Amino acid sequence: MSAIVISDLTKRIGKKSVFSNLNLEVLEGEFFALLGLEDSGKTTLSKILFNYLKPAKGKVTIFDMDCVKDSRAIKESVGFVPEEVYFQENVKIINLLKTTLNTHNLKSLEEIDMLLDYFGLDSKMKVLDMNNNEKKLFSIINALIIKPRLLIMDEPTKYLEQEQIEKLFEYLNKMKEENSLTLFMLTKSLSEAQRFCDRVAYLYDGSIKEIESMSNKVSSDKIIKIYNDLEDLDPFINIGAKIISTTKNNIVLYYDKDMRVLSRIIYESGIDNYSIENSSLSDKIAAYYKEEGEE
Repeated sequence: MSAIVISDLTKRIGKKSVFSNLNLEVLEGEFFALLGLEDSGKTTLSKILFNYLKPAKGKVTIFDMDCVKDSRAIKESVGFVPEEVYFQENVKIINLLKTTLNTHNLKSLEEIDMLLDYFGLDSKMKVLDMNNNEKKLFSIINALIIKPRLLIMDEPTKYLEQEQIEKLFEYLNKMKEENSLTLFMLTKSLSEAQRFCDRVAYLYDGSIKEIESMSNKVSSDKIIKIYNDLEDLDPFINIGAKIISTTKNNIVLYYDKDMRVLSRIIYESGIDNYSIENSSLSDKIAAYYKEEGEE
């Protein structure tokens, strides 16, 4: 079954076109990442999914329910973690979590106690006293206590420390195994999307450019910086490397295939001054999706 189906979605905000005939499907029980740079429309899409914004054209469904007509029913079984958390109430977080349970007609406090302990958050804290890290943890707990069928997370690791990120996805994977949790993750972190998700889609210029299955991926995306004066780049191009920039003694290539093949080409080319690092999303977009001459 499909968890999310987006069909011919078009959305404008003012004079700006955010999406133009956007199509996407997220399957039930999978962890799916939508990758996009700042202002690519990720947050706008999350608001459309919850009917906080309406599309100009097209249709979006969650578990076969229409996001406009059935938004109340959708919110009963879908958790949401926004990129930024805004609360002004001078109340304890435990009271807000209890309100969330009551809204979903849930009584047991066991899930609250377990998640507060798991993420190390003090139930006696007041919202106004929390820093961004604590607010993010609270938002995650608030979304998880209803045991959602689908969890939508906008920049889920923003403000989190690495240890907290590991704990978060350890818990989500447990929910996936036990309850077939579906995760729809909107992010600009290429490395985290590829590490934690089953499939990733690339959103650029209002449309989906590509969908990758991580089970078929040979290696993570890399950037190779060559500091030798190298005139012939054909050996790299022939193995699938993409040129990002070339200047004298400073060549930048993008590569996402077999690293053993890359190592052999570097050796055979006599290159002794180079570096290899993880690619960012902007690097991948520059390599694959930007039109020639586009800034």
